[in-house]
Amino acid sequence: MNASRFSRIIGKCPRKLICDLGHPIMGKYEMQVLRNPATTLVMVQMRETVAGARFYLGELLASEAMVQLAGSKGFALLAGDDLDRVLCDAALDALRRSGLPEWEPVHQALSEAEQQIEGAAQQEMRRHAASRVQFNTLDTDE
Repeated sequence: MNASRFSRIIGKCPRKLICDLGHPIMGKYEMQVLRNPATTLVMVQMRETVAGARFYLGELLASEAMVQLAGSKGFALLAGDDLDRVLCDAALDALRRSGLPEWEPVHQALSEAEQQIEGAAQQEMRRHAASRVQFNTLDTDE
């Protein structure tokens, strides 16, 4: 699982699943905390759609942590102030990079969660599509 896909899944998974996957890993292996879980502010950059100019929308409260597990570093940066979850996310990232055998069941659980998340998103899109309005204009030459 590449880093982009991993981050996308982790960001959308429920807190309980992430903590249920992360806590046993943190208990089984000696994990060194390189950067203690902490809250921080992140500037959110956006792009204006017409001119394409970038601007800062504002600040976002986020949590970050960095750990080392079995010689592999893991990092997590999440919106919000859930310090326990960000530590579990960092541990799972380190596990993903480490190649330890415990990664396989975690990978399977995250893949199943990804399918559920995608299914829910498609269902939501179908629900909204039912109320979509089509605007047509009729140009006439006078």
